[in-house]
Amino acid sequence: MVIAATRDSQDQPNHVFVLFGGRAYTFTVQGREYRYNPQVVPTVYRRVAPGLYQDAAGHILPYPEDDEVPVFHPADDDPGHLTNCGPTRPRPSGPYRRMLARPGSGPVWNSPTRRVGIMARVRLPEDTWVVSDDHRGVPYTMLGGWGAGGASPVDAGFMFNTGQRNWSLYMKAAGEIIPSPTQRFPPGADLGLVFRVVGDDQVALSSGGLVMTARARGWRSDGLGNQFKRTTSIAQTEGRENLHSGARVENVRWYDIFLRSLVHAQSWSRQDTAQNCRYPDDDRVRVSPDGWDREWVTTTLPEPAPAPPPIRR
Repeated sequence: MVIAATRDSQDQPNHVFVLFGGRAYTFTVQGREYRYNPQVVPTVYRRVAPGLYQDAAGHILPYPEDDEVPVFHPADDDPGHLTNCGPTRPRPSGPYRRMLARPGSGPVWNSPTRRVGIMARVRLPEDTWVVSDDHRGVPYTMLGGWGAGGASPVDAGFMFNTGQRNWSLYMKAAGEIIPSPTQRFPPGADLGLVFRVVGDDQVALSSGGLVMTARARGWRSDGLGNQFKRTTSIAQTEGRENLHSGARVENVRWYDIFLRSLVHAQSWSRQDTAQNCRYPDDDRVRVSPDGWDREWVTTTLPEPAPAPPPIRR
């Protein structure tokens, strides 16, 4: 179940919209009451097949599922030296770029490597930098990760709306994807993004005045074993991947990326990095790093080759 709360909205400054299991409620701050609000109708996508999610109206959403904890590939001194992530699943579902942090560790509660959160600035691409539809692929830019021991994978970030050509904050947990029902972000927006553990078995995402939370077993409030990631991807239907679809997402800008412990936040560094990779491992996914905590990501899938002209006899 995902819960989302929109705080201090312009139309209702004293209310908070809260989603419980796909129903929206208005929270009256002064009265401390929850009231069902039929004017806020969230869309809930539920998993119907690997890499495919569907809402109540039957709309299908391809998703780049990344449930298994990746194998470690220790980083060298050059953030521009990328390894091959490989497909996220046995049946590939689109190109992506991923940075994976080492699991939280340390002997005591205030060890700086016990990880409880990740924060970043993201500049979304301009409208002319995105070529996307349901057939070419759907862009996602996300934080997230796994709880201790690879438990409860969670994705949390921005998804591109191919029809409206804008971006929604969203969260995926426990077989559900819920985009923000109350706010859209325009192309080119520069936004802060924070994903954190707010209690044992509970995580939260915040950006642009919106907060979303989810229950996720295995995420620890003491930071032990939590493993965070950042990913830029184009999702395609699993098993029908097409790396020549003509999809394009240029100049996704990540910067000011911090990993947070219980005592402080520090910039993402080489020592924090468990994996620095892309798929496919060629110029279709281009990464221009400026250190370990900032980079540009451009994914360009070439157009399919034109069919040969018919042979005249």
